[in-house]
Amino acid sequence: MLILPSWCLFSLVTLRCQALPHFSNQSLKDDTATAAEQLREAESETKALRMMTQRMILSQEEMVCALN
Repeated sequence: MLILPSWCLFSLVTLRCQALPHFSNQSLKDDTATAAEQLREAESETKALRMMTQRMILSQEEMVCALN
């Protein structure tokens, strides 16, 4: 699944609204909800990657123990 940055997702929804004014409110709400869900998923993945990266970085104490 392609995950786009939040600014891109909301820009797409905005452009869609401007280009196709005959869209129903429900359709726009659905698009906005989808974009918001993708944003939450991207933020969650970013948080998980950040935590994993932090676990991979050894503290000074861990490095000393690893050398002994």
